[in-house]
Amino acid sequence: MLHNNDAAARQNRQIYLVRVDDADYQLYDSADEEQAADENVIYLPEKQGMMSECLYIGPDEPTFAGEVVSVTVPESIGPDQVFDVVVEVLNTGDIAWFRNNYCENQVSVNLGTFAEEGRSSIFGSSEYAVSGWLNDSRIEMTEAVVYPEDIATFKFSSKSNWENVWYKEYFAPVAEGVRWMDEALAEVDIKMGITDDVDAGIMDIVSFSTKSSDLEGEKWIHADLSDQEMQLYVGETMIWSLPMSSGAWDTPTPTGTYYILNKQELRIGGAWPHYYMPNWMGFTSVGHGLHALPYLANDGGAFWYEALEHIGTPVSHGCIRQLPDDSEKVFAFSEVGTKLVIEK
Repeated sequence: MLHNNDAAARQNRQIYLVRVDDADYQLYDSADEEQAADENVIYLPEKQGMMSECLYIGPDEPTFAGEVVSVTVPESIGPDQVFDVVVEVLNTGDIAWFRNNYCENQVSVNLGTFAEEGRSSIFGSSEYAVSGWLNDSRIEMTEAVVYPEDIATFKFSSKSNWENVWYKEYFAPVAEGVRWMDEALAEVDIKMGITDDVDAGIMDIVSFSTKSSDLEGEKWIHADLSDQEMQLYVGETMIWSLPMSSGAWDTPTPTGTYYILNKQELRIGGAWPHYYMPNWMGFTSVGHGLHALPYLANDGGAFWYEALEHIGTPVSHGCIRQLPDDSEKVFAFSEVGTKLVIEK
């Protein structure tokens, strides 16, 4: 029989035992009487008798986990065109993944639509799905079985429509009935037709599945000093939320409605100790701004690492700090004139 050790599992795939029903047992020729008497033998439905992988036994308390390896999607897609999307995910857990309904006694792993979980995707609908879709929220795994440290492939083909639109789709592996592996979140950008006029600063950071034509209205930023959180909006739709660090009690960040006055990729403070502030966006005439964590030129990064621990805590001199990667996105999203609302 197969045990928890995956190497042993691969070496013992020639055991074929089936259970026809609760009372009647049928053994294939490859199973001898000694094996049949083993109380640990697993019996499978007759149709799966030759699928020795189905005899696999994982840990008593398995961990389903994954990590995205790659996402492949065409750079541009023409109207009424069939296109392929391939998502590869490394099985980082301690149990094998099985293709949908490959083995009735094993947990099936599919790629599910995410952000929101199990939402309906237009590309999985009967009008646009070509292959790979089980329904409008699930994509089938290509391999029959993917063991720990192996890579699973999820591929779907769909047909484009006639819009000039940028779709943002999120997917995550799901061990059906067990858990969503949202640590392996795959972001898929599907650009149809001519999308040159679509604001990449919006679509590159939107944190849920949508299409560009659904995001209408003014871009603006909200900063909540009480929660130390910042939100980016398009009209009334919040597209992303991130942590921040505002002014300390004795150097508070001003509240009210402001507008971005200027942008600099790097601003160097005029006063000692001359902080370096990447992705600077000033919003008052007296020196308040949004920027990435500041650093000093000659301290070997000591100040920067200290500041890293302060995100989520009001400790600045009045500016609004963000993590470096987050500030890149806020900088790309914003323009001179973008509204900033700061509230307690």
